[in-house]
Amino acid sequence: LIKPEQYIAALTGVPLLKQRLESHYFALAFKENYENTLNPLENILESCEAIKGSTKLFTILFTILNVGNTLNYGDPQRGNAFGFKLTTLAKLNDIRSSTKPVKTLMQYICEVIYEKSPETLQIIDELRCIENVVRTDKQIIDSLLQKLKMGSTKIKNVIELAKKNPEDPLYDALNEFYYSVEPKIEELDQFYNQTLSVFKDIALYLGYKEKEVANVQIQDLFKELWKFVQSVEFNRKTLMKML
Repeated sequence: LIKPEQYIAALTGVPLLKQRLESHYFALAFKENYENTLNPLENILESCEAIKGSTKLFTILFTILNVGNTLNYGDPQRGNAFGFKLTTLAKLNDIRSSTKPVKTLMQYICEVIYEKSPETLQIIDELRCIENVVRTDKQIIDSLLQKLKMGSTKIKNVIELAKKNPEDPLYDALNEFYYSVEPKIEELDQFYNQTLSVFKDIALYLGYKEKEVANVQIQDLFKELWKFVQSVEFNRKTLMKML
């Protein structure tokens, strides 16, 4: 036999060849897939905690609600609102006064807050972590986590097959690897569920209804909020130059 044929012949004699190769590939890719799942989840959780813990953001949102209720006073549908959707924030830069000097509603709200408490508008530093999440794709996180869980299950099945041949070192090698990574995958799965639960609470906090939360995309929510934070910072700097 020529060398390529000898190589193929040798491979065909290796027990559980396909399972060995798949297990080896899973082990090689484990660290990268694990970190690529964990890191965005940590960023999401950090951003959610920053939002919930920001008294400045709460004050700004509460002011927006009060201004909105004042403008809609007497309107049975839009007046006396208890909250508003996050998508409302983008419209604040579109609503303009009819008298001169022309101002957007966003400018007016920032001026009202700045006159009473200039430091309240300084939210960009405590919410800068949001910028790390605006491109987060939950589908990628789901796919990577599923890959880790399925890979772990396959490893467990291969261990059972390798156990039938005591002389094969595959059993000991995979057994050690499996029991080192399985707890990490279980913890990661729990952390995933915890993070999504916290995200759901934040979505409700930011005005989404219970029935809408399941359809809220992570990157969309944080993208809307980050644009708002940047808009607040722009108006704050403008007011500092003017006053």
